[in-house]
Amino acid sequence: MKIAIPVVFLLGCAVLMTVAEEGEDVAVSRSKDSAPDSDHYCSFKIIKTLDELRVYTLNVDRSDGNVYLASFEYDKLISYDGSGTNRRWEADVPRPRGVIASNGYIYVNSISDRKIFVFSSQGTNLGSFDYGITACQDIDGVVTGSDTIALYCINRDDRIYSFDAKGKDISLPNGGIWGKLNLGSQHGGIAAIQDPLNQRLLVTKTNYNAYEVIKVNAHDRSIVSRFSLNAYPEGIFVDEYGYPLIAGEKKIQLYGPGDDFRCEFPTYDLPHYSSDVVVGTDGVIWVASWYANKIWLLH
Repeated sequence: MKIAIPVVFLLGCAVLMTVAEEGEDVAVSRSKDSAPDSDHYCSFKIIKTLDELRVYTLNVDRSDGNVYLASFEYDKLISYDGSGTNRRWEADVPRPRGVIASNGYIYVNSISDRKIFVFSSQGTNLGSFDYGITACQDIDGVVTGSDTIALYCINRDDRIYSFDAKGKDISLPNGGIWGKLNLGSQHGGIAAIQDPLNQRLLVTKTNYNAYEVIKVNAHDRSIVSRFSLNAYPEGIFVDEYGYPLIAGEKKIQLYGPGDDFRCEFPTYDLPHYSSDVVVGTDGVIWVASWYANKIWLLH
């Protein structure tokens, strides 16, 4: 099935970000003068609770502020406005896990069908395509606008794949396939998120009782850095200033752009374990709990 969908470029695309020299390890802020102190997160509290069943992953479209939830066991993609007040629509997707939302298009990974389903911001199903490899555990990408697509697929076989709308591997600009990058043994959950500001792909890794985040360089696929986590990671998000937020257990962990631990929040334990986290366009943090069947909004 042929569908007209916008392009998702690889991390090194100069259209999306300020490009550093190849291989250069540079941590930058969107604006060093305007970046808030990380402590502004550390005092956040729950301001609203939404009842949603079995949401593993969520994402926000920064072009309009709408938030999208993937309800894994109930086969639903759900859309809210940025305030969490209006439940805009829901759509059927078989076993959805991994959501990309950008510029009015939503891409949802179906583990059972091994397909990417594409929706408009109004909930119209624009079609789907097979990606032809082992089922992705998580997906990520950046949408800019065209009629082809390239996505990252993170899998439990320790590899990162990239593929186009026909399920073909895509080489990086300087050669090589993401599928050649082996991150080491994975035991348990795995998630990934792009940090286009700093030209990175951040991947969580679990190895029995050792938890960490691996930062991969966008240009040469080298591992730039890795840092240990204080708790089991379920989901990860990087805000517009380069701060990684890690969902897992009963708090959200906040790290600085330089991999330094900043704090855990909220100041009290969440009612249950968290499975994913995103920061909305208004600064409100959305936390999903697959275990509690809840979405918590923090500010």
